[in-house]
Amino acid sequence: MRLAPLLLVVALAASARADKLIIQGTGPQTVTVTGFANGRLQYQNERGGTGDREYARVQQLVIDAEPALSAAEASLVAGQNDVAIENYTKAVRGSTMPWVKVFAARRLLDAAGPNGKFEPRLTAYLALLQLSPADAAGRQPALPEAGSQLLNVAVLEVESALKAPKVTDPAKVALLNFLTDIHRRRGDDAAVAATIERLAKSSPSAGNDPAVQAQLTAQKLGQAKAAADAKDFAAAVRLIDQNRASIVDPAQQSDALFILARAKQANADASDTAAQQDAAVAFMRVVAGAKDLPGRPNVLASLRATAAILERIGSPADAVKIYQQIAREFAEDPAAVTEAQADVRRLSK
Repeated sequence: MRLAPLLLVVALAASARADKLIIQGTGPQTVTVTGFANGRLQYQNERGGTGDREYARVQQLVIDAEPALSAAEASLVAGQNDVAIENYTKAVRGSTMPWVKVFAARRLLDAAGPNGKFEPRLTAYLALLQLSPADAAGRQPALPEAGSQLLNVAVLEVESALKAPKVTDPAKVALLNFLTDIHRRRGDDAAVAATIERLAKSSPSAGNDPAVQAQLTAQKLGQAKAAADAKDFAAAVRLIDQNRASIVDPAQQSDALFILARAKQANADASDTAAQQDAAVAFMRVVAGAKDLPGRPNVLASLRATAAILERIGSPADAVKIYQQIAREFAEDPAAVTEAQADVRRLSK
């Protein structure tokens, strides 16, 4: 931590809250620290006037009633970051003063550093989420690699924070979003799905939040795709039907249409030409809807599926046209072009 020109030293007496503020180059001022909010330390001087100092300019606090914070501040100034981390953690967890917890959490992030140990950064971030969400913004710690036991520790810590008394709705939403990220890193799809469900139901504001709804819809589509991959097309179609109203994003609509086309193809009797043609039309509906979207989601797969259906029902000339379209429109994908050209040669013999 870079030491700023301003030095604050605050000593708190148990009976009369007389704190001391020292600024380098001037005499000490007797003040009363009243809080820490919006990144500024707030205080009142002996004459009853109020003042504040930006967090970045506060070099050190010494508060008799907060020995852990005082010890941490001294260690941070001395460059003893491990000791500072230990004592800031004690202050975050043990102080009864909310402003002390928030201030200590900010200092704990400083002492740990962006690439330091995960546990202290987790402790600080969770404290900020619960007490000062504005201070937590942009300070979410990077998660450990998949497979790390620290991810399981993080799950327990977040769940504990969610059970704390008087957790505000914004804090609850932020905690559940963080928990969703942790479960994704853990690779636990079931836990991700359950957490997103909790998030959507956590508060009226969360239930109506477009970002939350987008997560929930994406999760439902993921479940539908998994069901389709497992050949449980009835479950896949049911999930899409149940969530049609929320599938408004064009890319998500493409995913839904592609799953429905796969279901139609799977349910079409191989000898029923009309049913097979309906499946081909369903795939081409995906192409029409997604051909102008970024990345053209599901377009290549839908064209291939359509061509395969046309071959199966005895329309090789039409299948050739589809393969030629693939070779023409997917020049950036050499493998797709090579495969399509081979199919054209095969059907043109």
